[in-house]
Amino acid sequence: MGLGSTPKPIPSLDSTALAQEDVFANVAFDLFVDHNPSESQGETSAETEVMIWLGMFGYAYPLGYKRPAKCRVTMTIGHVELYVGHP
Repeated sequence: MGLGSTPKPIPSLDSTALAQEDVFANVAFDLFVDHNPSESQGETSAETEVMIWLGMFGYAYPLGYKRPAKCRVTMTIGHVELYVGHP
């Protein structure tokens, strides 16, 4: 992750350049699920949203992450923090 469109070695993070530009970003899979398959096609109509965050930089956080009172479940498996939150 870095500035510009030039490919970077994998894995790499140019945190100095990103911080200087006040960048905040995330890399995530965003899945929408619902008992009704047609409802799962829309991000506003789906019953549930599942986000799998692969990385973040700056102040990018999932909804509820900074507000533990809204977090329903938190656990760590290995080096991976898992939680269920809601806006």
